[in-house]
Amino acid sequence: MHPVYTVTGVDWLARNRPELRKVALCSQNDAFDLPSPATYCAAFKVAGYDICREVQYDSRRNGIAAIVQPMLDADPDILCWCTSYTPMVHTMTEYAFAQGGGGMILSCVMDQYERLVARTSVEFMEGTLFQFPDFDDPRLTEKAFFFNQPNLS
Repeated sequence: MHPVYTVTGVDWLARNRPELRKVALCSQNDAFDLPSPATYCAAFKVAGYDICREVQYDSRRNGIAAIVQPMLDADPDILCWCTSYTPMVHTMTEYAFAQGGGGMILSCVMDQYERLVARTSVEFMEGTLFQFPDFDDPRLTEKAFFFNQPNLS
């Protein structure tokens, strides 16, 4: 149900950023995202990471501080947003920035990340990993695969 390619970010981190060892992750507790933390936790455990905090949230009931602050309090090297929806990814990232950080960010999606860079900083967003392509990338218009019109959103 959940794309296995999400583990590629964890694999890349393990090989290229071995100094980052503690991860805090979160996911919404709905049918769409419940498989996500299972996938990420399995990948982190196989790679030898310490999962210092795991938060499941209901975006309609939990305030952003109740979701992200416990993750920041765990002093992680990596903040993993799992497969949270784009509006939550933006809100959580902006909250982490406003609170002074909390490690590099790993997220399955990060649509319109240019807005996050503008609302945070280049330095804060440097090194952020996400698995989905930039769907508005004009280079995708030349590709013959499932996403034939990337500039239409």
